[in-house]
Amino acid sequence: MRIVLHIVLICLSVVAHAQNLVPNPGFEDLFTDPEYQWVQPQGASYHYAPVGEAHSHSGEYINGICMYSHAANEYLHIKLVEPVKAGEEYILEFSMILADYKDHGYANQRYLGVYFGNEVLDTREPSDLYEVPQIRFTLPDSGRYNWFTLHDTITLDRDFAYMTIGYFDATREFEQTERYLEDRGFDLPSEEVQEKPEPKEDMSWLYLPPDEQKAYIKAERKRAKKKGKKEDEPDRFAPPKVIYQPADELAPPSIQTPYSFSVRYYFDDICLRLADLDSLACTPQSKSPKLEPGQTIELRSVFFESGSAQLINESESQLLALKQVLDQHPEWKIEVQGHTDNVGQKQANQLLSQERAAAVVQWLTEHSIDADRLSAVGFGDTKPIGRNDTEEGRRQNRRVAFLIK
Repeated sequence: MRIVLHIVLICLSVVAHAQNLVPNPGFEDLFTDPEYQWVQPQGASYHYAPVGEAHSHSGEYINGICMYSHAANEYLHIKLVEPVKAGEEYILEFSMILADYKDHGYANQRYLGVYFGNEVLDTREPSDLYEVPQIRFTLPDSGRYNWFTLHDTITLDRDFAYMTIGYFDATREFEQTERYLEDRGFDLPSEEVQEKPEPKEDMSWLYLPPDEQKAYIKAERKRAKKKGKKEDEPDRFAPPKVIYQPADELAPPSIQTPYSFSVRYYFDDICLRLADLDSLACTPQSKSPKLEPGQTIELRSVFFESGSAQLINESESQLLALKQVLDQHPEWKIEVQGHTDNVGQKQANQLLSQERAAAVVQWLTEHSIDADRLSAVGFGDTKPIGRNDTEEGRRQNRRVAFLIK
């Protein structure tokens, strides 16, 4: 009996560790537990869409981000089912596809970063993230308009609970430095040399520590000044002038350089698992609450214009999912609930929360749900689920939910 019990416990342990550590890896669960929901740190710039099996890698939903060479980037951010452990070897893989309507200069982007950390990332406004990703994927030279899979093995030096995917500032800097060296022929010997090549510019200063690098640059500029540097001669140590600004959704890059790009990629089937279980299927771990009367479900993918009750287009995916639930359960009624943080006047917060709940009800009635099955109520800042003295807590408190009756 003890032997059998021991075997069962071993089997349960293997099953527990055979799971995909990424919740909702194919974006099919539209009512995921908010703690484990895919988010974009910048807020509501969401490209989460039902596309059907004909256009997804699998299932019916995909999620995307826009990436730019000279503008604020978007990211996908998730809390893992359980933290990755220091010293363990993991495999990360996922599928991507380039959107053919937003692909300006796509071949100029070489890399994609993945960052593991222990903090919830929230920049409030579109902006770059300055964390240094532990994984740098190389994008394929061709075939990006079809689904392709990126795959890497990683061992981390600490436990981490969160994962973020995107084009980080550190990724951009690495790519720009790589091109800088290539353009100057640094350490890239030619296959055919017809004549004695010109001496290469000494680029070893790029690898000095910051303090030594500054001292070197100062000394070189002083030497050039003594030598008689021409007025129109460019400063070889000057950083490239890059202006970061929000990019028009489908417009070409605002700054046109030989290496500019403005692209959108969609993602599907994201898998993070222990490397020694490579042969096992990457099974999704559902973090969706059970839908039944008495349950209150948060609509974390329903977004509004800032300070208003105007729904934005990125909300449609989850609203359509809510409509589908109501179509499948004609006996159910729901109460849509609006909530705010405590910033501003209580009366204004109460009104805004009521108007946002009413906006969801209006959307549902406009999409063939009987108004008698729907009600709206605003709670303002009276029912917080997070601390209002932190930005993360306030973000959690700004929400819309529905109660099944």
